[in-house]
Amino acid sequence: MEPVETALYFPRIKVPHAPWFTQVLLYWDKAASIIPYRLEPTELDDYTQQLLKEGLVAEVRPEEAQYRNRADGFDDQFMELLETSPLPKSQPPYRWSRIHQEKASPELFKNMRALGLAKGPDGSWWWVEERTARLFMLYIVGSICRCEHGLFPVTDTRLSLSALTESFDDKPFRLQNLKLSVIRGALPTPSAPVPPKELASFKGTRGSASQAAQLLE
Repeated sequence: MEPVETALYFPRIKVPHAPWFTQVLLYWDKAASIIPYRLEPTELDDYTQQLLKEGLVAEVRPEEAQYRNRADGFDDQFMELLETSPLPKSQPPYRWSRIHQEKASPELFKNMRALGLAKGPDGSWWWVEERTARLFMLYIVGSICRCEHGLFPVTDTRLSLSALTESFDDKPFRLQNLKLSVIRGALPTPSAPVPPKELASFKGTRGSASQAAQLLE
């Protein structure tokens, strides 16, 4: 039996309501998003909730990746990565992004706050300097994909997957990045998002994702 390949979307919790993500849902075996266990339901939009309900998107828990990597120095390694990152450094005044508290330990958030790169907590959220937040999401998605075989990162942000491969020097990630580029360039893309129920019905009755192009005809 061939291994199941799952496209893990990041950096946001809500998946894109866009044609390119419909393409991901059609051609990949599965899709997933990094969703904290204690996330308030109101933080998810209707589209993401419908995809979860139909079983088209799975929930990946960020806290599990942290604990599984804790023995390898999850927090310390990120702080080292932050210090040596080749990504351009931001200058004050900063722009801020929200990161849910379950995506990092309290100690790691406090370490970033001590550097002036995080503010909070604000309820279940911390405010993290934008570049630092993007780097952390690259870091945690890499950690998750190394723990869970069959997960591969996909994103629609300008901070491309090339930054992830440069940071971790991981050949499988390099190959998957190339594979994703080829897939997105070669396969048909719907002109508009397909309703989740229609997608679920198609994948349930037709089975193979390799037949997905028929839905686009």
